[in-house]
Amino acid sequence: MFAERETLIRFFRLLLPAWKFFDQAGHTPILQFRLEAPGSVGKWENVLVFSRRSRLPLVNAKGNLILYKQGIVQKFTQHLSEISNYKDSEFFPLIKRMAQQKIFQNDPLLLSKGKDGPKFFRLRVIENDTFTNQATIGLFFESNEIPVEGL
Repeated sequence: MFAERETLIRFFRLLLPAWKFFDQAGHTPILQFRLEAPGSVGKWENVLVFSRRSRLPLVNAKGNLILYKQGIVQKFTQHLSEISNYKDSEFFPLIKRMAQQKIFQNDPLLLSKGKDGPKFFRLRVIENDTFTNQATIGLFFESNEIPVEGL
């Protein structure tokens, strides 16, 4: 009987794993953009904004998309150490497109502003402390000017 009980306990341990996936939370790379017009520079804004979870626990398409995009940003920062120019990274066009989508989401009439509107935007990836989510620890990357017309 004792052997059966121990076998049953081992079986339940297999079914119910310990939820210790990570020893501790790490630092998170944050993708930001800034619009620039002649004589003025905008503020840095986050490209990926995490929203509240869906009411349906298994269906969270927006949250899954944000996590996918965050994974691309993390892969980009890892790839930076292996290449000499950030434009050579296979992930740079992806993060550039993410920023373009966010820029037009914030201001759909951006291109119609003509000479008064922003001419360029810049991208940067910073590292934030996961616990405070406010303290910037370091700068991974900052791009050169990217023309707004190229959007």
